[in-house]
Amino acid sequence: MLITRVDADDLIVLSVIPPIVAGMQHLLAWLHYRRINRDAPLTAYQRRLTMYLDFFILGMGYSMVPSAAFRWPTQAWIGLSGGWALSLFWIYRKRRERERKVLPNVPLG
Repeated sequence: MLITRVDADDLIVLSVIPPIVAGMQHLLAWLHYRRINRDAPLTAYQRRLTMYLDFFILGMGYSMVPSAAFRWPTQAWIGLSGGWALSLFWIYRKRRERERKVLPNVPLG
């Protein structure tokens, strides 16, 4: 593995990009859902989907930071992003199971 000199400026830029991209995605998703709902508030499913997508984008972006900083191969950040997606799916399933126990007959989005 080739480790090169990492500049502090590069790390600052790389660490700021994922929240900016996630914020832009959140704004665009919110505007899209508001347009679909004809200015009605977002449904619980739409809020949950937007939240998990934001967290996925943040995790994927931050998994790319060490790969770009240390010039790791492409498979490194793909593996880290896949692990992040699996962990978010596990969190979703655990929260859904907990909600099912509280509200057994209510369909969850």
